Amino acid sequence: DHTNVGLIFRTAAALGIDAVLVSPSCADPLYRRSVKTSMAAVLSMPWAVAEPWPQLLGDLRADGWRVAALTPAADAVPLPQFRAAPEDRIALVLGTEGPGLTPVAMRSADLRLRIPVTDRVDSLNVAAAAAVGMDALHFTTAASLRADLVERRPVDLVERDDEERCERHEAVGRERDGGHGADAGEVIEHHITWIAEARDATLHDIELERADMLLVVLFAP
Repeated sequence: DHTNVGLIFRTAAALGIDAVLVSPSCADPLYRRSVKTSMAAVLSMPWAVAEPWPQLLGDLRADGWRVAALTPAADAVPLPQFRAAPEDRIALVLGTEGPGLTPVAMRSADLRLRIPVTDRVDSLNVAAAAAVGMDALHFTTAASLRADLVERRPVDLVERDDEERCERHEAVGRERDGGHGADAGEVIEHHITWIAEARDATLHDIELERADMLLVVLFAP
């Protein structure tokens, strides 16, 4: 659902999550509904496609990440009771609306967490659950120990050269505003190229050495 994807990106950006990984068949973060709902956070938030899937979850664990699956299962650890070690790097994994996480994703997790809810509902919307989970884990990880939290910014992309892209965009704009009549096709081609590059990004295109909070959105079987 593009609305859920946009809301999750917006919340992740607001709470200082370092990057987002989406499953290969997840709703497109760059679809106009996703961009609008995210308040354009998908254009500034580092993200990549979670490939190869599902092996990538094992790769994250091998790189020192604790993979935490968010699930309504009764035997999962209640989120308020979980306390991460200061050195922990948490990758929070979300499943699709309704079915939730697949058995493969559950087996790939180090731990399972649940959000306690009253008996008036059986679960939360995935975007709401993501917000609760990110907020709770944010304050149990090393990120919460930083006094300069407000000054934090998402980690930089390695191969996706945003600065060069912005310079090209500004150059096109200056040419248009200067009366040189920049070809509309050039502007469109410029944006199409950037979108294609963004959609092709993988985990290796994101610098995670300084990251401590990662969100994995798995809207896929």
